[in-house]
Amino acid sequence: MGIEKTIVMIKPEGIEHKDFIHHRLSQHGLLLSQRKTVVLSQVMIDGLYPDLPPAIKKATLEHLKGKEVEVLLIQGENAIRTVMGEVGEHKIPANCDVGSIRSVLADKTTDKGEIVVRITERLSYHKNFVHRANGPEEVELQAKLFGLSLK
Repeated sequence: MGIEKTIVMIKPEGIEHKDFIHHRLSQHGLLLSQRKTVVLSQVMIDGLYPDLPPAIKKATLEHLKGKEVEVLLIQGENAIRTVMGEVGEHKIPANCDVGSIRSVLADKTTDKGEIVVRITERLSYHKNFVHRANGPEEVELQAKLFGLSLK
């Protein structure tokens, strides 16, 4: 596929682990070309998660709005797919491959209540430490949201 760029956002629960996250991404020959600390607004959150069901959207807003995150622009060979595999392919850390960033950080968390927020008896919101773009269109949209240059 060639050299690509992708976006990674280290969420509030992942900030204390940002050196670990940077290290894990760099092990694949990926380069951190831009890094920016951002306080998330509702507009940013709506842009990142446009299709969330209302209850999950509300929990996401409550968790992230006004919080500081670190946004990374990563580049390298097949960066989008590589980051997806390294971070974890599922939103729920327990459903990610063992050894993925989301899985490892969830295992390090001693209080699972910090990760799983119960919304209703059947619906939960899972904090997953890291957001990553799913494809080139999301990379472009998220770069604009965060004021990052893809050039």
